[in-house]
Amino acid sequence: MPLAKPTALLEGMDRNTFTCGDDPLDAWLRHHALDHQHDRTTNTFVIIDRPLAGRGDSDTPGGERPSDPDLTGAGSVLDGPRAQRPGADDAGTEGAGHPLPGGEASGDAGGRIAGYYCLATAAVERVPGSRRRSRRPTEPVPAMFVGRLAVDLRYAGRGVGARLVRDAVMRSLTVHRMVGLPVLLAHTPHAAGAAFYHHLGFRPTRFDPYLHALALRAAAG
Repeated sequence: MPLAKPTALLEGMDRNTFTCGDDPLDAWLRHHALDHQHDRTTNTFVIIDRPLAGRGDSDTPGGERPSDPDLTGAGSVLDGPRAQRPGADDAGTEGAGHPLPGGEASGDAGGRIAGYYCLATAAVERVPGSRRRSRRPTEPVPAMFVGRLAVDLRYAGRGVGARLVRDAVMRSLTVHRMVGLPVLLAHTPHAAGAAFYHHLGFRPTRFDPYLHALALRAAAG
């Protein structure tokens, strides 16, 4: 079946059949993702295996899909000591069924989830660099944050992971244009996950080997 565009996770979507090969990531989608949306701490976005009602297929022209590395288990929560987890009232997240600007919600919850990611706000401490940079304020730098990202084993190699990251970038750029948010972060402890994010333009941070950053100004072109 053709894959739909990324959309916000809804109550009626079948989360129990999702299997990425990483039990914590599977369990989080099944048991916690909607609770986090209700609490307004994160929003989860999914790709399902057919277009939602009234929406077109988002596959590339000619039916070809971009390839990406096997991203099974590549995402995880940000636990580093130099980063701050988002609060319940952080700007940039919405309640269940209400995605960030640029997203769409739908009442049709059918289809199998091929992949998902969660998006939240975060902050990282500014790391002193050159003498000129050291004069800047030392307040934490605000960021958008891809907390978890996983692809069902049945959809590995079909570009699902790349499409999820691209969706996260587009949503983050909307916030960037409104409030000047400078960076999108992603966290992964796995070498395959790091290679995947680097292929998409993310770069390692100096203060956390598992945290990778994409400058939104550069992504905006």
